[in-house]
Amino acid sequence: MGRQMITYLEVSEDKQNSDESSQSLQRPKKCIYACKYCNIHLAQSSNLISKSFHGKTGAAFLFGKVVNIFLGPESEKDMMTGKHIVCDIYCNICKKVIGWTYVSS
Repeated sequence: MGRQMITYLEVSEDKQNSDESSQSLQRPKKCIYACKYCNIHLAQSSNLISKSFHGKTGAAFLFGKVVNIFLGPESEKDMMTGKHIVCDIYCNICKKVIGWTYVSS
């Protein structure tokens, strides 16, 4: 097995967010999303597309870009919107399932 690459993410503060005035109440703080099992970095808050998804285990987030993951084998799942081809998403470090992604519908 080859050497694993791990990506650590940084949160860059923009000028609008660095001021601790009333703006900080309106804008959410920038953060890093991490694996709940091993705490490795997975995504920046700027890559969060939506929090309005719901899976069989509860609330689900949709990200545009994630790191430190690998995809499992494709499988066909019956969902509320029909049959879809999906892959489980695994953490690169602890190998736990942390989500899933659409391949095709």
